[in-house]
Parts: sequence; structure tokens; C-alpha cells
Amino acid sequence: MIEPDLPLIELHRHLDGNVRLATILDLGREHNLPLPAWDLEGLRPHVQVTVPQPGVMAFIAKFEWPTAVMVNYDACRRIAYENVEDAKREGMDYIELRFSPWFMVAQRMATTLVAQRMATTLVAQRMATTLVAQRMATTLVAQRMATTLAEAHSLDPAGVTEAVVEGIQAGRRDFSMKVNLIGILSRTYGPATAAKELSALSSQREHIVALDLAGDEANFPGELFREHFRTARENGWHVTVHAGESAGAESIWQAIRELGAERIGHALRAVDDPALMDYLAEQRIGVESCLTSNVQTSCVPDYRSHPLRRFLEAGIPATINSDDPGISGIDLRHEYEVAAPRAGLTQAHIRQAQANALEAAFLTEEEKRSLQSRVSSSRLFPAAC
Repeated sequence: MIEPDLPLIELHRHLDGNVRLATILDLGREHNLPLPAWDLEGLRPHVQVTVPQPGVMAFIAKFEWPTAVMVNYDACRRIAYENVEDAKREGMDYIELRFSPWFMVAQRMATTLVAQRMATTLVAQRMATTLVAQRMATTLVAQRMATTLAEAHSLDPAGVTEAVVEGIQAGRRDFSMKVNLIGILSRTYGPATAAKELSALSSQREHIVALDLAGDEANFPGELFREHFRTARENGWHVTVHAGESAGAESIWQAIRELGAERIGHALRAVDDPALMDYLAEQRIGVESCLTSNVQTSCVPDYRSHPLRRFLEAGIPATINSDDPGISGIDLRHEYEVAAPRAGLTQAHIRQAQANALEAAFLTEEEKRSLQSRVSSSRLFPAAC
């Protein structure tokens, strides 16, 4: 259960993975998009995961329709705004929302994407005589796909970034919600495209608190993005990295040592390296655990196999998060009240994870004290009806 005397905080939620089904239908009608269904229940299986997927990239394929409706800056602005409203309705006290402007642009146009996926598979298979050649093929096709779709979409990633910032600001104002933004580099499109994405994010640097690296970890290792994260640190941003989700413990070490990661998204394979487990605990490097999505991506076979309990018992500041609730069909309360017990967490574990979220948040110490004080006061002295 959620502890009422502690702030309820979400540190790992993709705003493009939390697009309401009703919003997809609304924007689809408005812009005459070829949606696969025109009612909520008909659309649901095309957007939400109903059975575990064979990997992270198969899970990401579910983003096709949530991002297909991002046809203009108003749509991006609306989706960002609704993410803040959703967080407020879920009873959160603070949320860090993350987004990749290039992914939001390049994932659009589903009919083109299907053909591009087939071409990508064919080219990659023909060129995959060695791992290096396979990576080169995947990078080349992914970059061409991203460029083609971005141009067809006619949206500038810098404009998308600005629209997201404006939506978040409006949400903060209207819902009195504390929100920070994390920019993402989509590693799937390769380092050259990531540099363009970083430039787009940097155009709103004062409105972003951290940089993340997400996407195809298996084929695009963090070492390709060292310079990008050097720039991020020069921008004054914090660093969190998806690592140890589709690659081994060495990916987590690399994210910490070479990219400067202060938190790790998922970090599932940390349990394979006792020295790494000790290091995460000693250095207070937060782990953003996402129970349901890790089951749905088949990164763990079931909830009981998830390492979150081991993280907490090792003293690692691990937290509970929803990841992509619009894709997973869950919310943060579900992760606390359903997923966490299924993963073997006791109430003491859950309380510790909730407390860890405040410690690991990308907030100043003064902001953390203020948030805890405000929550304590509101719970002890609730406003009169």
C-alpha cells in the first residue's frame, strides 16, 4: 500500500507512453487518421500490451498509434498537458516526465513504418555476417527511417520540445502539480541523429533537469554517446540511463563510469554482478524499477523473478515506477498495490521504495524538504471540504 505520510513520486514515466485512448480517438478523428478501430475497446489491443512481448523493441512497437496522433505541435502540447493531469488524478505529489522529441516525430505514419520495418529486417539480415556489419546496417536504416518519417511529418524536434514544455507549464499551473522534465536521446537512431535530438532538447535547456538514453540497448551501446552526455553535464543536467534492461551488467557500469549516470532505468542485470550491487548501494545510485513493463517486455519471466526486492534488501535506493502506463494498461497505484506484492515486496519494502523516490529525485535538498513538509502538513491537516 502507498504510505500516506510520504510523498507519492514517479521518477520513470514516458509521456509518449501515456497517451489516453480517448485522446488517440479524438485526434484520429480530427485529422482523418487510419486508426485500426474507432471505439475504446476496439482500439485497446492495438495500443496496450495484453500478453508478454518477446523483447523491449516488440514492446516499443505498441507506441505506433500513440505517436501517430502527434500530427502537430498542438497535439504534442495536449498530450504533455494531459500527462500532468493524469499524475494529479493518480494522487502524485511530484513526477518526472521524460520524452524523446525525435521518437515522437519519427514513430509516426504507421503505414510507412510497416514497410520500413520490413526493409530494415531484410537489409539487416543480408548484411549481418558479423556483429559490426549488423550494427552498421541497423544504424543506417534506422537513421534513414527516422529522417524520412520526420520530414514526412513536417515537425521540427525543437518545436516538439517547445510544445512539450508549454504543455507541462500549463499543467503545472492548472493542477498545482510539481513536475520536472527529462529529455531522452533515442539510441535506436544512432549517434548522429542523437546529436540533432540533443540540440533540440538544448533549445529548452532551462526547462529540462536531466538527460536519459533509451531504445535499442542491445545494438546501440552507451559508448556511442559519450560526447552527448558530456554536453548534457555541461548543460547542468542530471543523468539517468536505461541500462541493464536488454544488455548485461557491463552496460550499467558503462552508464555510470562514462556517461555519468546518477540513476539507472531498470538495471535488471545488476544482480549478476555483486560488486556492482555494492557500488550502487554505496554510491546511492538510484534504480528506477518498473515491475509490470519488465514482465511485459519479457526482461523478467514473472513478477516474482523481478530483482526489486533484492535491490532494496541490498540497500540500493530503488524505486517503484509505471514506465509506460498507457501501453501497459496500469497506473502508479497498480504498481504499488498489485505489482509490488506480486514481486514479493512486504509493506516495509514498499515503504522504503516510496521513501527512496524522494531521495533519488532530481530536486535540490531544499525542494525535497519542502515537498515532504507540504505532504506531512496536508495529510495531518487536510483542507476542509
